[in-house]
Amino acid sequence: MQLLTNGTMLSRSDYDFGVHGYYRPFDALAATKPFVIIDEPHRFQRDQKAYEKISDELEPQCIIRFGATFPDITIG
Repeated sequence: MQLLTNGTMLSRSDYDFGVHGYYRPFDALAATKPFVIIDEPHRFQRDQKAYEKISDELEPQCIIRFGATFPDITIG
């Protein structure tokens, strides 16, 4: 997920070669309406910029938040 949050590899549009008319990798992915699986969702909150980018720009069919371990949370 580093590529989506801090990098520009998927969102740049200055590539000199396009595939089927897509010069921005993120647009090519969005055209497929993918399923997105987020591993360790407790480290990837819904209010983060990267999650917003996935839901708004990628527009996946489904976002699955899968985790095997979760932090201990004490309330009160």
